[in-house]
Amino acid sequence: MLGFGWVKGLIGSVTGGARRLLGGIMPVGSSDPPAIGTEQLLDAYEEMPWLQMAARKASDGVAAALNISVLSVRRGGKTIPAKAYQFGGFQVRDVGIKEAKRAGELVSHPNHVFLAALADPNPYMTRRGLLHVTNSYLDIVGDAYWFVQRNVAGVPAGYWPIPAHWVLESPTVDRPQWRVGYRGWQVSLDEADILHFHDPGLSNPYGRGAGVGWALADDLEVDEYLAKMAKSMFFNQARPDFVVYNFGSKTEKDTAERNWLRGHQGFWKEMRPHFMGGEPKFHEFKRQTMNELMYPEFRTRQRDIVLQVYGHPPEIFGILENSNRATIEAAFYLFQVGVVAPRAERMIEPLQRHFSREFDPRGVLHYPNAVPEDKEFLLKVAQAVPQSRQMDEWRELQGLDPWADDRGRAYPVSIQHHMERDLFAVPRKPEPTPTDPKKDAQ
Repeated sequence: MLGFGWVKGLIGSVTGGARRLLGGIMPVGSSDPPAIGTEQLLDAYEEMPWLQMAARKASDGVAAALNISVLSVRRGGKTIPAKAYQFGGFQVRDVGIKEAKRAGELVSHPNHVFLAALADPNPYMTRRGLLHVTNSYLDIVGDAYWFVQRNVAGVPAGYWPIPAHWVLESPTVDRPQWRVGYRGWQVSLDEADILHFHDPGLSNPYGRGAGVGWALADDLEVDEYLAKMAKSMFFNQARPDFVVYNFGSKTEKDTAERNWLRGHQGFWKEMRPHFMGGEPKFHEFKRQTMNELMYPEFRTRQRDIVLQVYGHPPEIFGILENSNRATIEAAFYLFQVGVVAPRAERMIEPLQRHFSREFDPRGVLHYPNAVPEDKEFLLKVAQAVPQSRQMDEWRELQGLDPWADDRGRAYPVSIQHHMERDLFAVPRKPEPTPTDPKKDAQ
């Protein structure tokens, strides 16, 4: 395993009943080859506008959201395992990390070698490019692969994305190796040298992935044919607008053709009448217009199918036919909740597994919450109990700078909104008024 004997393969380490299960699924010791059409489906990203538009928007959102940090929990002077934080989903992980931070147990590692490798994965792309390509592969075909480049110590120091159709064979229980090839080049790689991102299919979850590109294949082809049909109309399909015939001789035909072109060719001669003798006949071909072919409706329908399968709100693409201000404002929230957040988790889980195997089994990978706050809801909650927020918090909601003194930490209380430095301070009881001893004697 290239310098790390303690790193175990995921497939090669399977034992017992699970090994017999996988052995029965792959009895000949080989895995599924790339599905027919994988390369063409990936090529469609560069050729079909709706697919590129939907895939690019989702991948850009994921790349922007995955600002990954390496964290650990240190308690009693020792770094403790945090499995629940590592693999518990974003909400569980976020709550646990916030609790550890409040308890002073959270440690950040901003200079970790993994972050350095992710920031500069290879000479051809940046972190954003790597994450963008990876998410696009996952969305379209359901599989994405990184070749793990290692330094002299065997530690991962870079990552190279590999298209799905280059991976000819996946590891099996009897042969825990990858076989990768492109054109005339082929190589076998150890299981730990490839990081696999997988969106499993239902018919065979142990085989190749199932991206939305497979479900959209026919619709994408229909849209492409519609575009080619429109293009062919500009080349007139090798048919003239009309045919003039029934001339007595070739000379008469040539003379009429020459006179016609001389009198009508060029935009400056448009709409000029033409007079000629005899009774020539002509026939005009009737062409169907774009509206008669329902071309705009077809392309709009294909566009909507692609966006709906991806889960994109149409408003983020400027499609506002059935929108209002409320739906436009909600579109970006829905985009982050329904498109970016699940895809970000789909990528962080394999990265966490890779980090635990290669770097530190106790480390936690985390990223900031990409879902924007519901400002209207937060405002209503704050208005219900205004004194629950400090003045600096209210000023932040108004877009104002905080006060540079203790006034910003005061709470507005009661109708008069007077300032209290401690909202929970118990007021002291007034001291009893001293009495006059002479009056008491009387």
